[in-house]
Amino acid sequence: MSYDLIIFDCDGTLVDSEYLNNKVTTDLLAELGLPQYDLDYALKHFAGRTLTDIGQDIHAETGVRLPPEFMDNYVRGVKAGMPSLLKAIEGVAATLEKIEPHIKICVGSNGERSNVLDSIHHAGLGRFFPDDHVFTKSMVRHPKPAPDLFLLAAERMGAQPAHTLVVEDSATGTKAGIAAGMTVVGLTATFHDREGQAALLREAGAHHIAGRFHDILAFLDRAMPRREA
Repeated sequence: MSYDLIIFDCDGTLVDSEYLNNKVTTDLLAELGLPQYDLDYALKHFAGRTLTDIGQDIHAETGVRLPPEFMDNYVRGVKAGMPSLLKAIEGVAATLEKIEPHIKICVGSNGERSNVLDSIHHAGLGRFFPDDHVFTKSMVRHPKPAPDLFLLAAERMGAQPAHTLVVEDSATGTKAGIAAGMTVVGLTATFHDREGQAALLREAGAHHIAGRFHDILAFLDRAMPRREA
């Protein structure tokens, strides 16, 4: 199988931002009197999901609705924490330098667009992903785990789903890639319990598991010929 396009998730896949995102979320929830949603819980249950979906679950479980200002407070909190807490996943730049001349690449993220763009640039990855190669949940009606975002990215990038590879760290994103008819590599690089996360990703349908970002190259060895430079 050759691939014409690789779609990368952002948080937890390109940038190590899950800690930052979830710390901001849980700090805001604690201010609302919901300390039971602590950081350990969030890292396990919130990864790859939208704040809208998370808020719906919290309302169903506690009867508390997230206030209208929650989203703005979250965006501000994440932006404030980026300089000290956000970094690129180890091996990302070196791997992308080998891939990008041969296969089209883009980002498909459930994150807030301004935060995703800032994350990419803070991590020094802007040269690989210009703004028009970054696709976020605001661009579709149904975010992940629906396939809409990945299908939009493939259409805009001129690739067929069957020849598109998705790299995801969450079960939510993995399900979206499978639903879109794409091949999915599950990345466990940012998880302490890599075996446990690998099991969750396989259960969600991931075709392959990569423990390090660099391991993605192993899945592309048979993908030459690739697009013209």
